[in-house]
Amino acid sequence: MTRFAIYRDGVFVEEKEFAENPVLPNKPQLKFYTVEKVDPAYDSTTQVRSGPVVEEDHGLEIRRNVWTVRDKTAGELDDDAEAKIDRVDALTFKVMFNHENRVRALESKAPITANQFRAALKAML
Repeated sequence: MTRFAIYRDGVFVEEKEFAENPVLPNKPQLKFYTVEKVDPAYDSTTQVRSGPVVEEDHGLEIRRNVWTVRDKTAGELDDDAEAKIDRVDALTFKVMFNHENRVRALESKAPITANQFRAALKAML
C-alpha cells in the first residue's frame, strides 16, 4: 500500500492509501503526493521526540509527517532525576536520611542536610 496526500487546486483534501502502482485519476485540478512518515528511534532517558510536523515539498512531490529528536537539556535531565526522587515516599526518604546521618556519626563525620542528601541521591541516578 502507498499513502498519498491529495490536493485539489493547491489545497490539501485528504490522505488516502492505494494499492501498489495505483492508477491515479487524471484530473488537472487534483495533485497526488506520496506520503513518507519519518519516526526515528530515540532513547527517552536522554532524548526528547517532538512532532509530528508536516513538511511539504511539492517540488519532490513528497509530503512528510516528521518526528524530530533532540538531546535533553541539563535542566530536563535534572527534572527527570527530581521526579524519580519524588517517587520515594516521605517516610522512606526520612529513614534513609536518618540512617545516613547515623552512619556519618559513627564515622566521626559531620551530619548532612536533607538537601545535601537529596542531591546525593540525584547524583546516583
